[in-house]
Amino acid sequence: MMLSYLKIAGKNYPLSFSLGAQKAIAAKYGGMKILDAFTDDDVTVENIDMLVWMTELFIAQGCAYKNYFEKDMPIPDDSPVDKDGKWIPISAEAIEIGITNLEGLQDVVRAIAICIAASSNQEIETEPTEDAVKNIEAAQSK
Repeated sequence: MMLSYLKIAGKNYPLSFSLGAQKAIAAKYGGMKILDAFTDDDVTVENIDMLVWMTELFIAQGCAYKNYFEKDMPIPDDSPVDKDGKWIPISAEAIEIGITNLEGLQDVVRAIAICIAASSNQEIETEPTEDAVKNIEAAQSK
């Protein structure tokens, strides 16, 4: 999976536009069309709240990915990890405190856009199970 990163208060947080993130966005906003708001230059409370919520979500998914699938990989010094090497997501409140100006908000928008674009380039490798192969062969022989 391609992860992107966002530096907040000196820590480099991983972001993931995973299936879980997409499901949460669809549940909260009724679909993925809400992502069109990222092209809007209008800074409103609603847009900031949406960006902070999505940033928290993408970081939580990124940290979960690191903890599940990359726990044996080297950890850079600026990573948000505990003493055991577990990646720790940042809260919405800490995101709002750690991003101190509109330039930082633009960095968030860019990081989310990069994260979404990176996920669309993901390659998934699959191998059919033995039962699936038998079912396909049986269906083709009829």
